[in-house]
Amino acid sequence: MFNTAIPDVSNVADEARSDLINVLSTIRNVLCSEQINEETFHSAMADLLNKVVTLYLDFSVKQLGPLDYQLIVDRYNHIGWIRKQQGKLSEAWAYHEDALQILHEHLTPTHPCLAITYNYIGLLYSTMNDHSRALDCLEKALEIQEKVLKPNHPHLAETHFHKSIIFERLNKIDDAFQHA
Repeated sequence: MFNTAIPDVSNVADEARSDLINVLSTIRNVLCSEQINEETFHSAMADLLNKVVTLYLDFSVKQLGPLDYQLIVDRYNHIGWIRKQQGKLSEAWAYHEDALQILHEHLTPTHPCLAITYNYIGLLYSTMNDHSRALDCLEKALEIQEKVLKPNHPHLAETHFHKSIIFERLNKIDDAFQHA
């Protein structure tokens, strides 16, 4: 099902090579474990993913470019989503904030990853029943998406759907229908 071979790490800086091999070995062990449940799997993978991103940032032997930052932001958002699913909202918030900081520092203000991050943060606010802030984040996501995506892009539909759910929770049915 999974390829459990440890990939070649010869292009990694010497200081990070043994740490990276340890992380990759742990990932292999987690994937091969028969006693792992879904919650344990997600938690272990989030921790390991965080270690890989940290190693990548700390010991990268090349200058990071926009694609590297985009991948890092994507990983932080996924870890944040996992933490949200586990009910660890403050940890989720920290990962999404890290993603947002990287986006503001290294990518353009209309980069699609920024909209995705605002969407994640909006959903996190919604989970915390802060619907006003959730709507603000989702509106920021929509503003970016409307500038850079085609009108029929699925991310636009997803953001409108999220807004409709929040409006429904606020008992603003007319607004919910506008976004449904």
